[in-house]
Amino acid sequence: MYTAEQAQAGRDVFVGSCTGCHTSASHTGAIFLSHWAGKPLSELYGFVSQRMPKTTPGSLSEGEYVFVVAYVLKLNGMPAGKTELSGDPELMNDIRFDATRASTAPRVKAPLKARVGARAAATKRGNS
Repeated sequence: MYTAEQAQAGRDVFVGSCTGCHTSASHTGAIFLSHWAGKPLSELYGFVSQRMPKTTPGSLSEGEYVFVVAYVLKLNGMPAGKTELSGDPELMNDIRFDATRASTAPRVKAPLKARVGARAAATKRGNS
């Protein structure tokens, strides 16, 4: 469905073009899956390629949008393979976002500073 190289390139594009508004964690989990589960991958690709980045929608190349979608698939536990993901919406229509596989994806941890702060706040509440 996509290659590991595409997902890595997608991570690089995501860091360079998306992290001003998004985190990797915002593209996994129940809220993300409630919108995309079971839908053809062409819908996710269409949304991303037509509406992102927010400040300059449609400004990335087709390949960069494909890479970002591959990265989102990886974040959600979809396995990489030997076949590259294509930017052709017709080919993407046959691929569905699998919520079952995605629900078992490893969780993206919050930065250490946020986890330590949350732990300290919970401890403080417990001692009050």
